[in-house]
Amino acid sequence: MRQLFFLDLRCWFQQWSYGKVLILSAHSDDVYIEQMTGLGAAGFLLKQTSSHILAAAIREVYKGNAFFSRAIAKRLQGREGERLHNPAGP
Repeated sequence: MRQLFFLDLRCWFQQWSYGKVLILSAHSDDVYIEQMTGLGAAGFLLKQTSSHILAAAIREVYKGNAFFSRAIAKRLQGREGERLHNPAGP
């Protein structure tokens, strides 16, 4: 099911490349997040995110900034740091 959604989203990004996308998902595995951001998503939040944080994320993405939930941002920063230290890594 997620693979079908990913293909639909890829088509959407190709057709509406000027849009700003903030993903709200129950899935938080790194591969999924990287696929979404690789397609052009400006942010990624988990579904249990509070309405206050969701509103802040919408405002930031609207302004052209990226926005990730705190836990996801930490994981992505850690993975980016690993890539900088090991460019041949995964």
